[in-house]
Amino acid sequence: WKKGKIGRETIHYGYEYDYSIREPHKKVLQKVKRAPYFLRCISKILYDYRFVRNYPNQIIINKYIPGQGISAHRDHYPIFDNDIVTLSLGSPIVMEFKPHKSNKNIKHQDKKIELLLKPGSLLVFGDDARYKWTHEIKKRKTDKYNGKKLIRGERISVTFRTVMPEYRG
Repeated sequence: WKKGKIGRETIHYGYEYDYSIREPHKKVLQKVKRAPYFLRCISKILYDYRFVRNYPNQIIINKYIPGQGISAHRDHYPIFDNDIVTLSLGSPIVMEFKPHKSNKNIKHQDKKIELLLKPGSLLVFGDDARYKWTHEIKKRKTDKYNGKKLIRGERISVTFRTVMPEYRG
């Protein structure tokens, strides 16, 4: 595990993502260690069964302890291909989707969609969900979903993405 600027522990496979990237045309992701066999098998399944259009070549494992989250964002583009997949392990958690400020086509800019990510669930998103909406996990120790209070425990997320050729180091 590596603790970085983002405050949580991560492991990067394939390509290391630099969280300080602001101008992707000036930076290239650095190639890092190859993913373990079982993660490569999951990548192959995601590709073979058409969950993703291109074979994932970057995997990030994030460890979230209660009280940690991730701010509202869209996975950096044009660095990453359209399809993003996250496998949730450990504690359930609520992810919130909101229209991105640049998306003027959504009538209600204050609209939000809450999605419960259960242990073992696979979230696959792309297209409008990827480009027109942000996603985040609030920094808190409990979530409320469908009127029920959920106490957070440790959660591991495994995110599969494809780094576009022009950003590969």
